[in-house]
Parts: sequence; C-alpha cells; structure tokens
Amino acid sequence: MIDVTLIDLIKQAQEKDKAAMQMLIHQFDPLLIKYAAQLAIEFDDAKQELVLVFIQLIQNLKLETLQNTSNGILASYIKKSIHHASIRISKRHKTPFVEMSTDDSSNTLWERNHKTSDSYLNLYIDEIKGILTDKEFSIFYLHYFLDIPIEIAAQSLQISRRSGFREKTRIEKKLKETYCKNDFL
Repeated sequence: MIDVTLIDLIKQAQEKDKAAMQMLIHQFDPLLIKYAAQLAIEFDDAKQELVLVFIQLIQNLKLETLQNTSNGILASYIKKSIHHASIRISKRHKTPFVEMSTDDSSNTLWERNHKTSDSYLNLYIDEIKGILTDKEFSIFYLHYFLDIPIEIAAQSLQISRRSGFREKTRIEKKLKETYCKNDFL
C-alpha cells in the first residue's frame, strides 16, 4: 500500500475526492471526538458540527500560503483550528467549553456536561458518583454514556492508554462488587 501524505489527501479532498475526505475525517476522528466531548451540548450534535467545520477547513485551506507543509505542521494547524472552532461553537450555543483535565476539582465531567431531567437516572448516577473517584467517573461517563473508546477517553483525560484500561477494570470491579452481591454474575 502506498503511503499517502497529509498534503496529498488534502489536495485530493479539495478536488472533491470523497474517499480522500473520508480518509481525512477518519484520521482526525479521535480529535473530533475529544473536542465534541468537551462541548457542553449533545455529543452527536457536537461531533456533527465539528465534522462540518473540519470539511470546510479542508476545502478552504490555502496550501500555497503555507511555508511548511509537513505532516506534523499540517496536523498541528488542523488541531488548533478545530480547538478554536470548538470554542466558537460553545459561544454560539451559549454553553461553556470544558477543557478536560485530571485535576481534582469538584466539577466532574459528568456534572459539566450532563443535562437530564430523569430523576431516577440522576439518583442512580449520584450513587455511582459516590462509588467512583472523579477520574473513574469521567472514564465511566465517556466510555459507557458517550460510547467513546477507552483509548480516546484516556487521551482526553491526559492519561496513558494502559491507565485507561486499568481504570476501566477497576470501575467494573467496583460496580460488580456493589451491585452484584449474589454470585450470578
């Protein structure tokens, strides 16, 4: 298989090559997921908006004005553009843009992003929050509620992939110990 550079894919996408655009979206999907999860709006809506922004960015990118078109420089430029677009989207929706961090603040990712009126779900979630640490709960929320792969959730929380899987195992163990006191699971 021929190794295609990022600039080649961008040029092909700008010439209306749908396959090249799909490859670019696939390559930057983890970044789009990360920023969609940081927006305090519905995850699917946020991701769709960011994909549209990404497509417009690629189509409007003036490659001839760039001094350096190496893969790293282009990827960094796209990342910064998506970051700024996320902030613009959050302002347009009048919601806060949530920078994900691993600090021990009392505002967990769930508290900042969760918008439900289901009181039973809230009671259940409050109980789970009492069982898990903030970091564990953030991984739990990203993986089980937003359906984000553990690798991406770990990257978003600035922990290693391996730590993410360890946290997932710890979460499952804690929840099984709490909710499955009988031996049927």
